[in-house]
Amino acid sequence: MRRKAGDPCSNCCKAIPSVLKFTAAPLIYLRILDLEAELGVSTEPHKETLDRLIEEAGRTIQVKGTYTREDAVGILRTIDNVIRSNGLNLRSVDGNDLFHKGLGSKKVDCDDTSFIYLSIADALGLPLAAVSAPQHIFARFMFNNRSYINWETTSAEVLSNDYYLKNLTRDGIIATAYNNRGKAWTRKGNLIGAGG
Repeated sequence: MRRKAGDPCSNCCKAIPSVLKFTAAPLIYLRILDLEAELGVSTEPHKETLDRLIEEAGRTIQVKGTYTREDAVGILRTIDNVIRSNGLNLRSVDGNDLFHKGLGSKKVDCDDTSFIYLSIADALGLPLAAVSAPQHIFARFMFNNRSYINWETTSAEVLSNDYYLKNLTRDGIIATAYNNRGKAWTRKGNLIGAGG
């Protein structure tokens, strides 16, 4: 059985804190990979990969109610280190629209890396949002005072806060996955599948 927010980790002694907003929903990576499984591909090994990444990040990241800028950058760097130490190559990959393909090939692009950051944040209850820009997606660490840090997930660096883009909602993140799945159906010549 897969974890949901609030379920205990299998390899560490602390429970993953629940996120008030998302407690009833399955973790974001499960929703994304289940959408991709509708293409007739096996996504179970990739769910296991993400479980492992979440477990590893959870052993290092200290979850608390309020974060400083230094805390946030440290958490984001930890997630980057977890991604890199597991052999995932962070770069732009043409034609890689599907999360499971990036995880399987270990060649991940901005969607994939952002989905990994969001998956870890979702499981641990970290205040991270996705932000969609033209032909790009990045992460935003939100503070209690409504300020934030924009974070480029492919290069692990703080971005300027001059971006006035809105955070994606949970449904917006899933819409990105639907869009990617539609592109994959189109490449297979299945326009009915591409329409959802």
